[in-house]
Amino acid sequence: MNKIIKTGLVLTLAIIFGSMMLYSQNMKPIMYWDFNNVNNRTISESATNIADTLEGNFEIANGISGSGVRLDGFTTCIIRSAQDVPKPANEFTVEGWIALGNYPWNWCPLLTTESNQTEGYRLMAGPIGQASFQVAIGGQWISCTSEEKVLPL
Repeated sequence: MNKIIKTGLVLTLAIIFGSMMLYSQNMKPIMYWDFNNVNNRTISESATNIADTLEGNFEIANGISGSGVRLDGFTTCIIRSAQDVPKPANEFTVEGWIALGNYPWNWCPLLTTESNQTEGYRLMAGPIGQASFQVAIGGQWISCTSEEKVLPL
């Protein structure tokens, strides 16, 4: 089964993405979307120059620096085919800038590379303001989850 990357956050109100980055050990982004150049549902990812698909209902909005994307809360995501997903080194950092209008109803991905629930990693926002980073190791998900309401509205 093909892996896909989906970024999105299900919310009852709109949110704005400012940027999304994935850094490897050498601190150069291996994936980075700044949302300044969205053309016909295509967004060019800056680190690799790969054109990804921006799917679902969204609006371009002002971000922290440049443009952001206001998601509809249910359908918006960026899709990339598995063969184009860079493999991070042994150490990596995931960063996302978000502005929550409300907490999601359930756990919602900011970034996920999961495949068949047995491989990959994901950065999630929780229904009571938690942040969680989860990674599949040996076919099992290991997670590190914050306290409640660390993600402000």
